[in-house]
Amino acid sequence: MMLYLVTSSLCSWFYQADYLRQGEARYSSTRRGLTSILRNQGRRQLYAGLSINYMKAVPSLSIGFTACDVMKSWLHIQTQ
Repeated sequence: MMLYLVTSSLCSWFYQADYLRQGEARYSSTRRGLTSILRNQGRRQLYAGLSINYMKAVPSLSIGFTACDVMKSWLHIQTQ
């Protein structure tokens, strides 16, 4: 459960940072971009599309963890 909370928080942060980086450089810094979005579009706009991002991140993380466990078992790597 704790892992899910950490990964979902990280996904939220990376999604917001990625949203600011996409396309043309509209803002000179992350801080100015965030304040401009908050001022002009509201707090809710920072999280637009976040549910779609979760729907793609959860299966991706599941596949990644499974692949990691399979590779550890194939390579006979002991975990603590």
